[in-house]
Amino acid sequence: MRFCIVGTGRCGSTMLRDLLALHPDGFVFRETHWIPILWERCGERPVRLDRLLEVVQRTRFVDGSKVTEVDEEALLRRFAADGREVIGIREFCALLATHLAGREISWWADKTPDYGPYMGLLQQLWPDCRFVDLVRQPWDVVASMSRHPGYRWLAAARRLSWVSAALDHEPEETPADIPLEEFVSLWRERSLRTADEAARLAPGSFRRICYESFLRDPTQSLREVAEFLEIDPEPAWIRRAARRVRRAGRGAPARQITDAFAESDWRLAEQLGYPRS
Repeated sequence: MRFCIVGTGRCGSTMLRDLLALHPDGFVFRETHWIPILWERCGERPVRLDRLLEVVQRTRFVDGSKVTEVDEEALLRRFAADGREVIGIREFCALLATHLAGREISWWADKTPDYGPYMGLLQQLWPDCRFVDLVRQPWDVVASMSRHPGYRWLAAARRLSWVSAALDHEPEETPADIPLEEFVSLWRERSLRTADEAARLAPGSFRRICYESFLRDPTQSLREVAEFLEIDPEPAWIRRAARRVRRAGRGAPARQITDAFAESDWRLAEQLGYPRS
C-alpha cells in the first residue's frame, strides 16, 4: 500500500480518491473495511485465497451491498495459474488491486476514511505507507453526516467506525430523529482518534490536508499531494484531475448546526484550521 486516505468521512475523501485514481501508474480502492478483519482472522500467515476472498465478499455497506465487487472465479484462475496454494495479506491486496485495475500498476492505495484508528496496523503491514487525513469545514461534515445512511447508522449505534459493523451487515432502519449533537460527537471522536493514532506513526508519514484548498487551487494542491505521496506529478494527469474539481466558496454554517457545537468542539475546529465565524 503506497498510501491511504483517511478522515472523518463526508470530508471530500471520495473526491481526492477519484483524482488520484486518474493517475496512470496506480490503482486506488474506493473503500475496503476488510483489511483489519483479515488481520484479525489470519494475521500475516499465508492462507488459501478463497478464505480471504470470502471475507471480502461478506464485507458490506450499510445498505447491504458489497464493499468490493470481485469476479471471484477470474481471480482464482489468475492465482492458480501461478501454481500457488496460499497467500498472505500483503500479496493478496496487491493481487486484488492489480486484478481490479485490469492493467499492470506500479503502486496501489486505499481510500477508507474509517481507517484512521487503524493507521498503525496498516503501517505495520506496509512500513512505507503514507497517510492523508482530509479535513473539511466541521459544520459541512456534520450536515452531510446527518443526511447519509451510513453515518446515521453510526450515530444511532454510537459506533466510531464502520469496520466493526461491516462483516455480514444486513440493512436495518435507523431512527428518523437523531440529534445533531450525535453527529458533532461522531465528527469530534473520529478527528481525535485519528490524531491520536497519527502520533505513533513513522515521522513524516502523515499529513493533514484541507479540502477547501483543493477547491481554491486544485493544480497546486495536487502537486503538493503528489510530492508527499511520492508519485509522479505527471503534468497531463494534474491537468486532467484539476479539471474535475468543482470550485466553491466557503459557506456560512447553519445556525441549528453551530448550536450543536460545544465550546470544546469549537476549540478542536480551530486547531484544525476552522475558526468560529
